[in-house]
Amino acid sequence: VDKVAELLEEAEEKGIITEDEREKAILVDLVLSGFLKVKNKFVVLAVEVSNKIDLEDVNKAYERSRILSKCFKEEVIPVCIGIEASEEAKARAEEVPLLII
Repeated sequence: VDKVAELLEEAEEKGIITEDEREKAILVDLVLSGFLKVKNKFVVLAVEVSNKIDLEDVNKAYERSRILSKCFKEEVIPVCIGIEASEEAKARAEEVPLLII
């Protein structure tokens, strides 16, 4: 989290993101990075975790991933992880796109 917080603060200082965007993005539940074999490149995952994934979770993950994508050099993929997901959340995830696990 400290690395993400530093990255967001630096991006705000450089005018890449706004203070409001920094405040929203810092609330992301989890940020992971690694090599995605199917795309043959490094990626960052912006993850929201919820027992039951709803539309709000999908929208938060998507918005936070868009903000983080301004700060990272790698592609940022929005992800929601939960036990179940509402039909509304699944439909929105298809639109944006976002990965539900």
